Amino acid sequence: QMNSKAGTACMLVGEDNFVQIEQDGEKITTQNGSGSFVILEGNNIETNCKGDKKYTTGTTQWENKGDFNLNTALFNVTSKGNATISGTTVSVTGSAGVTFRGPTVSVKSDGATTIGGTSVDVETPVFNLQAGDVQLSNAAARAIAALVDPYITHP
Repeated sequence: QMNSKAGTACMLVGEDNFVQIEQDGEKITTQNGSGSFVILEGNNIETNCKGDKKYTTGTTQWENKGDFNLNTALFNVTSKGNATISGTTVSVTGSAGVTFRGPTVSVKSDGATTIGGTSVDVETPVFNLQAGDVQLSNAAARAIAALVDPYITHP
């Protein structure tokens, strides 16, 4: 179906499968019978599906000039090589906790580093602390001393 006066064209296949072009190419809509769709409108792209979205590519690069927000039930990132998160300030927050796990876990800083909370647990076979100026609360000093040597006491 074409309407050159309105500037639209639509191809309908079956009951609910269609491709539609509107306003001289400013809006292109594809939709299937399940209700999944892709809409290209001006500078925007909208997609929707009730099933899975799968992207298979060689190299993927995302460049985003604004905010990037992700709201999901479960989020997993798996890398076969190194994974890096960088930014001006990087925060990791977990309402039930945050766990860093691996054969080696490193916390490195060129400036001040603060590790604190109502409870800080460190479970490791080897604990290395290298610092120029270390300031610990009495409770933290006792906990670290107990890790290093159970016979060392701290005032």
